[in-house]
Amino acid sequence: MLHAFRNIQSRQSDLHYSAIAQIRNNLDMVDDAFLSSPDANALFIDILSDPDAERALRRMQKIGFLQKFVPVYDEIDSLMQFNASHAYTVDEHHFIAIGHIHKMRQGSYALEAPQTYDAITHLSDRDLQVVCFAAFLHDTAKARPGKHIQNVLPIIQELGPRFGFSPQETETITWLCEQHMFLYNQARLPYHDDPTIDRNICATLESVKKLNMLHVLTVCDSMAAGSKRRLDPLKLKRLEDLYTHCKPKLRSIVLPEGYKLGEVFVQVAKDSAANASVITVISPDKPFLLSNLTGCISENECDIRGVSAHPFTDDNGQKWVSDKITVTNSAGLPIGKNVASKMVDSIHRALTLDMLADFTIASKISAQIAEQNQVIEPDHYIDIQNDLTEDTTVIDVGAPNRPGLLHTIIKTVSNDHPDLTFQFCHAHSEPGSVLDTFIIQTRDGGKVSEDQFSHLENSINAAVLSTLNI
Repeated sequence: MLHAFRNIQSRQSDLHYSAIAQIRNNLDMVDDAFLSSPDANALFIDILSDPDAERALRRMQKIGFLQKFVPVYDEIDSLMQFNASHAYTVDEHHFIAIGHIHKMRQGSYALEAPQTYDAITHLSDRDLQVVCFAAFLHDTAKARPGKHIQNVLPIIQELGPRFGFSPQETETITWLCEQHMFLYNQARLPYHDDPTIDRNICATLESVKKLNMLHVLTVCDSMAAGSKRRLDPLKLKRLEDLYTHCKPKLRSIVLPEGYKLGEVFVQVAKDSAANASVITVISPDKPFLLSNLTGCISENECDIRGVSAHPFTDDNGQKWVSDKITVTNSAGLPIGKNVASKMVDSIHRALTLDMLADFTIASKISAQIAEQNQVIEPDHYIDIQNDLTEDTTVIDVGAPNRPGLLHTIIKTVSNDHPDLTFQFCHAHSEPGSVLDTFIIQTRDGGKVSEDQFSHLENSINAAVLSTLNI
């Protein structure tokens, strides 16, 4: 049966009425053995990857084959969407979106959407299959009660492996479906003027490759929503501008100078403009990594002046993190060559740790900061907010500048709340005071429950108070 649909693609023809009747009369052959056949599932992915996929899928649906072969499509068969955003039924919306992806790949919209065309030309054939499969599934849970973005996840987990996608590819498909409205929503926010929004966008996207895939899906999905099968020029420009804005930022995360993709990288360099040293660390992500890095630096008689932590995913789907940490010595100057060499060795040792380690704050830096802060009242504040971003929690901590403050906060939260992960961290310190901003998520990718706010604030408060006693 699948060969019949593949043939109408290769021959640019349609099924004969007698072939249509034969398929309809033998749909009972699409049984469990048929659904689990690797050859059948691989052939379907070939059909989905063909430029003529939209027509073939629509023919499958009209005959009734698609609903038998992918049972979730029986739930959304001719399912209307009663909102102003969608002019088509859910299944038809999927078909049109997939058609737009292939037209984009062929250059049909190169003048209309040049950044989207640039993004899709940088996708491999396998990447395109991942994007098409995400488009094929992204709204399939709309017939089920509750939020369809959450309900689609088990559907993907079931169908991804069945259709030959690796665990990493299935995770990417899940991420694409979860985030398929992310760029559309973020493009409406003032990301140029709000560093928090800007950082959250880059932390969510993680890499240029994921940006390319999500941008293509977002634009083609949006084009498939309206009756004109075109995206409003102003909305398209917003998305194109956001893509242009994000791409160089993500490149700087994954490709710093001197870094070879897939290798652990540690570098200490002088930043003359900041009169400080910048430590760059790129390594596979693991629990307690940021806590151990900041502890290692504080132990080596350095004051942390700023931290930027950006997670990303390499081409093999492995999660990495790029950390840039601005530090000074006890005199407030860039660290010397001997200390830098010692620091690199210490960081490499810290990267081997899989546990939360204890570090001793160096005495020289303690004395230096204590002298700077002798007139500062030990006052501080903690602000936890859930309404600044779509799926993360943002924490601001303002406090007197004390040795090991940022490390102590990260360590305490990591220890007290192992279900939380740091997606981004920024620290800005001046003599006497410091402002730390943390963007965190639960391990399943959601916001911190407001029921946890009190416990989380108590943990941070205890961490701050412990440094005030130094």
